[in-house]
Amino acid sequence: MFRFKPVLAACALSTLPGCSEPPAGADVRVTGSSGTASADAASDQPSGGTGGGTSEPGTTGPSAESGGVVDLGIGEPTRVLEPLVVDEQGRSPERTVSVTSPGVYRAVVHEATGGGISEFYDLASDPGATKNVAWPNRGLFEIGWHGSCPDGSCQGTTRDWPSDAGWRLALGAAGQVDVIEQSDARVRIRVTTIFTHWGNVADSEHPLSVVYTFYPSGQIYAQVRVQRTAGLFRWSREYGPHIAVSAAPDDPLLNSQFAWSTPTVADLVDGTVPADALVLAASPLVPTRLFVTIPSHEQRLFTLNMRHDGRSVNWDRAGFGSANIEMGAGYDDTWSCLVQFGSSLAVLPQLHTAADALPYATQYRAPPILTGARTVATDPGDSDGDGFNEAEGVLVLTGPGPVAFDYDCGQSACFAPAFKVVDWVGPAPSKVVADDGAHAAISAVIDGTLILQVEGPLPSAGRLAF
Repeated sequence: MFRFKPVLAACALSTLPGCSEPPAGADVRVTGSSGTASADAASDQPSGGTGGGTSEPGTTGPSAESGGVVDLGIGEPTRVLEPLVVDEQGRSPERTVSVTSPGVYRAVVHEATGGGISEFYDLASDPGATKNVAWPNRGLFEIGWHGSCPDGSCQGTTRDWPSDAGWRLALGAAGQVDVIEQSDARVRIRVTTIFTHWGNVADSEHPLSVVYTFYPSGQIYAQVRVQRTAGLFRWSREYGPHIAVSAAPDDPLLNSQFAWSTPTVADLVDGTVPADALVLAASPLVPTRLFVTIPSHEQRLFTLNMRHDGRSVNWDRAGFGSANIEMGAGYDDTWSCLVQFGSSLAVLPQLHTAADALPYATQYRAPPILTGARTVATDPGDSDGDGFNEAEGVLVLTGPGPVAFDYDCGQSACFAPAFKVVDWVGPAPSKVVADDGAHAAISAVIDGTLILQVEGPLPSAGRLAF
């Protein structure tokens, strides 16, 4: 048996058409055409692939064309989610890149804020995209803030990212934003930038890079690399991954009155507590829910949960913190985290409380068991060699396909798992088959690698084939 961290695939709803057992002795065969395109996280050019849908005109990179499907001898399940759509607007240093999961969410990355997700819309409850949930002019996902230079080697007492667009533009510190992978199944965007201290200091000796991976089912994975090339910076307890939201008290479109909680703290107030599995943002006004979680092994670094209550000045933020991390010359560390979105749409997680969110966080933190699969434990982004790539949120396999294996999710939600199958031969499947029948999937083949995400939850254990 091989232990994986979760992200397991799913049937949108068990009552959907086509969710039935395959006929006894049914053939498993591949039909249709295939296609390939380059997918390289180190490349400045976006990669595309063939998939089970068609990207809209005007998107970045090669558009994903409709491909063949894996014929598992049963009918097609109804698909609720649609392929991701990418749109670029403007020119550097004020260019934006939006990623839309139609009817689910829209995230907009802004170069001017240093590459922050400075707009986030819950399209399930706000189809007109009128209410920006993120902290505008900064970002939904952020790290850092206060600290010091105990050796006097640097200016300022704060290192923040992302930052106010006006400050960064004045400092010449906008981020470089590159779409490095694009398909129906996911979009990956790399941000290269530096930390700043408000509008006062652009610290070229404190670079960072972030790779976002967006999926149709509301997962945003972030791989963060932080370096220090000279001098010494000592962080306050605020260093770590946070969710940051707008809290403008006089503007209902910019104030959803989010409250924060963990599985053990019902009301997370300003300050720090020992780290739990997740921090949830939930609102009494809108169905939008967001939580941030980290791999279990990263709690060696992020030992605290924190909230910084800035509602008096129109923002609020909470997430993970740490115990005064020091970064001296030569410091170089990479870590990953997950921001999960939930809303009123039935195919998304229903995250009313932190207890509701815990099985979804467990899926990222505590791996399910796969047996009978050809697994890959050396994929870049797999930080602990367990076959689950924390940076991309995928279980990594190898083989030409079709594939079939047993799985056991334990106590996790088994929600919308994503798979990466290296050396895949054939078209991108539009469905998977579990013990309870067929489940819709969004997938693409990129340069011989299959990326596939299943809609909704799977049974907690059983057999999966695609």
